[in-house]
Amino acid sequence: MAEAMEVMMKKVPVMENSLSNYENFYNKLQTAWTNGDINSDDYLEGLQQSYDGILDNLSSLVALDKEMIHYYEDTLAAAEDELSHYTDSLEHLTSVLEHYKNIVELVDGEYNFESVDTILKG
Repeated sequence: MAEAMEVMMKKVPVMENSLSNYENFYNKLQTAWTNGDINSDDYLEGLQQSYDGILDNLSSLVALDKEMIHYYEDTLAAAEDELSHYTDSLEHLTSVLEHYKNIVELVDGEYNFESVDTILKG
């Protein structure tokens, strides 16, 4: 999980900065167009560059989202495996305890905690 956070902390600020740069470029383009400083061909070319850059960044965000989902899935799978291991161990120990209870009942005729303790301690 820490690895996923590290990846996000590296990539997200870069993407935010890029989107901010495209927003600034777009605003300057709009101002230049409104003031008559550029012609329609330059304006349309600038719009296309701005939109292409924004779409590239959005694609990168989607890729990052998929990468984060992969990290989370791996983390959850590892946690599930660990929990399954402990659950299996608990089931095994419960089975052993039931086995000892059955032995005590066969030996003493009834369940006796002191007898179980004696058997467990050897």
